[in-house]
Amino acid sequence: MNKYVMLAHQMCKFIPEASTNHLILEGIALDDCDKMPIRDFNDSKKILLYTGSLGIHTSVEYLVKAFHELAESHFSLIICGDGYYRSLVEEFAAKDSRIIYKGNVPRDQAVKLQQEATAVINPRRSDIRDTPYSFPSKTIEYLLSGTPMIGYKLEGIPNEYYEYFYPIPDLSIESLKETIRSVLLMDSELLQIKAQEAYKFIKLNKTAKQQINRLMLYLNK
Repeated sequence: MNKYVMLAHQMCKFIPEASTNHLILEGIALDDCDKMPIRDFNDSKKILLYTGSLGIHTSVEYLVKAFHELAESHFSLIICGDGYYRSLVEEFAAKDSRIIYKGNVPRDQAVKLQQEATAVINPRRSDIRDTPYSFPSKTIEYLLSGTPMIGYKLEGIPNEYYEYFYPIPDLSIESLKETIRSVLLMDSELLQIKAQEAYKFIKLNKTAKQQINRLMLYLNK
């Protein structure tokens, strides 16, 4: 081989000859979202949403623990999905009425929930072993949703993404709590602006046509 396409830059440490000869092709946006979702942020309901796997790599454990420590009674956390942390999520949902576990849901229902939420979150942390070598596809899905995203800065996410979501500064529970609180209490106009900018970034840069054009340019050099 003489050209390399990577999901993340850190993969190059396993293929040294790719270090100065590679293209990062981290993900591709689905083509089923042709226009910015129209939505109205409800100031009386503050909903944080997670949709996806509850596998051990997702760090959902820290999400439910941090949310449970928040005092705001008008906050709610909706979790959809299944996996390793299911029993833990059910345990917290049983003792905290603000935490709602819906199990696996169809994609159209997940999309509807995303458009009703105040914010969506990807709780995956940077201390998960395979994080430097992968790109969370949920990032693109969330940024297309019309709802602002909260998440950690991960080695597998290119730097250009960071201005389009609300990053959690460090791995402490306190930092996670304060980021959730500050975003859910943010002015709805600011949330709308962040969501619009994120949507435009993905539609202008990460569709199948745009990403494969980048690949073809790289191969044709």
